[in-house]
Amino acid sequence: MHYDCRHESVRRFRSALAGHSGMNAYREGHAFAVLKSYFDGSGSQKPTAHRNAVTLAGYVAYDATWADFEDGWWKILRTQTPSPAYMHMQEAMQGKKEFSKIKGWDATKVASLLQRLIAFMDDAKWHDRIYSVSCTVDTDDHERAKREGYPVGPVHRICCNLCAGRAFNWQTDVLAKLPPDKIAVVESAEFFFDQNEPFIRHFTTLWNESRRRKRNRPLWWDLVSGVGPLDMRKHPPLQAADMLAWATNRRNGHGDHVALCRGIMHAIDCSEWSLDYEKLIKPHSSITLE
Repeated sequence: MHYDCRHESVRRFRSALAGHSGMNAYREGHAFAVLKSYFDGSGSQKPTAHRNAVTLAGYVAYDATWADFEDGWWKILRTQTPSPAYMHMQEAMQGKKEFSKIKGWDATKVASLLQRLIAFMDDAKWHDRIYSVSCTVDTDDHERAKREGYPVGPVHRICCNLCAGRAFNWQTDVLAKLPPDKIAVVESAEFFFDQNEPFIRHFTTLWNESRRRKRNRPLWWDLVSGVGPLDMRKHPPLQAADMLAWATNRRNGHGDHVALCRGIMHAIDCSEWSLDYEKLIKPHSSITLE
């Protein structure tokens, strides 16, 4: 793409994103917004699961929206009995650590907390303000496609590319509605992962490779200002991402807890990819790009 055309595409892309921020900062008539995405990974393996699968899932919103979200999330945790210091799905479902019996937890109390958190995320006030994305790859089908010579990329890179791209594109339908004199800029776009999450290494590699590539790179990488780890126990958006990753992978890999998984996955508008053999080998599929 010619540089001038690319520059204009990036400007319009930023305009679409920033123009719909819940709260923008205005300087010299221009709107500036900070976009933040929070992701977590999950996996399932046979024989405890019926399918070997890897999932990346998370949420994207503007900084001001996350501030409101965190206030509401902490309020639920503080007012729950028992009151957990954080939410973590595996601990809650297995009754371990923060959700152990010694701390007063049982299955009924865990279900009560989950119902409150799901209802909180399902509130209409988050519609058009938070978006969720997820990608699950059947790793056995992925290996089969590779053996048969199909140009599929590595599992973690497939998930990172699809989720990152959709995290930016969730509002691109507003591009055509913007007036020509509308100037708005996403000042930065940041991606956060839980500490020790394997996906962060793959995501950072993709980001660095894109910055070195001068041509034919997806527009969204031009907007990323940082990728980093956070302690999920201190950040509600990561706790929500953990819930989404658990639910998405559980539904794809195990097929149980159907109502709970559906409630978590459908609480906030989402884009979801579940890639089996047939989807992986599609010649026009974007998953072969990296």
